[in-house]
Amino acid sequence: MANQPHDPIQPQALIDRHTVAEHVAFADAYFEGRGSHNYLYQKPFYHPQDCAPGVTSLGQLLAGLRLQTGMHVLDFAAGSCWLSRILIQLGCQATSCDASTKALEIGKELFAKYPPVMPNPVLPAFLPFNGEQIDLPDASVDRVIVNDAFHHVPNVETVLREFHRILKPNGMVGMSEPGRHHSQTELSQFEMRTYNVIENDFVLEDIWAMAQQAGFVDIEICPVLRHPMLNMAQYQACINGQIPPVLNNALIEDTSNHSIFFLHKAAPSIKDHLSAVPDINTRDDFNADFYLSQYPDVATALTAGQFIDAWDHYEQYGRREGRLGRPS
Repeated sequence: MANQPHDPIQPQALIDRHTVAEHVAFADAYFEGRGSHNYLYQKPFYHPQDCAPGVTSLGQLLAGLRLQTGMHVLDFAAGSCWLSRILIQLGCQATSCDASTKALEIGKELFAKYPPVMPNPVLPAFLPFNGEQIDLPDASVDRVIVNDAFHHVPNVETVLREFHRILKPNGMVGMSEPGRHHSQTELSQFEMRTYNVIENDFVLEDIWAMAQQAGFVDIEICPVLRHPMLNMAQYQACINGQIPPVLNNALIEDTSNHSIFFLHKAAPSIKDHLSAVPDINTRDDFNADFYLSQYPDVATALTAGQFIDAWDHYEQYGRREGRLGRPS
């Protein structure tokens, strides 16, 4: 008898069927069954056909995050931690966070076998995730990066609130995720049926509504354009401002099938900042060494002779700008 076709699995039904703790256990079981780890070590360069779209999206994701040397970046759902390795190579402090302790063990093996190519590389912090809380202090992370993993999360609202909590003011979350009909692909159906892995459709309007509820104030969306090829006539039309249909259609299709976006946490208002500043009424209350160490621009201005001393700057500008004149 021929195999009967299965009814399509709906990701929400899979989410509702199990607790968050059970979904965490499924993640660990998934990595327990990976066999050889070589392809996990090789990411994102493990297959010539798969690497091109992944690397293209990763480049856009890293560009949009506006990383700087020394930033603390949470690599959420880090898997085998290959992206954490790249972040460290870029000079960031990385925390590799995943619901699967087995995945983090594979990540530790990756760093032991293939450390970043740099003098004295610093290993990431390996942080297990219990599915509910991220074990990091409030306002302790500059960036959160999620690469092709947030669509596996069963409790999106909870995790977005955690991202907002751990981010510093002006911090950002950057994600690269699949598109609006992801759950119905053949591979997604196989993963859900075989491994109980959640393969959610990724509807960006819904994510943004939940992100706003979590406290995020802005979203930037990167249009996705993989690699449509133009002939010379189409190229010339394009540079003359006439977008060829092949390019327009590719932009619509690729952006519908993939989402790259950035969520922004607001900086505190001046009013909020001032309420947290210790009351400084006299020079005796002021700590000049602390002030200059906190605000290098003031030290530069003093060297240039623009102010008499640190207190002079604080009196003219620092107090109303909400700058701290001593440790809070």
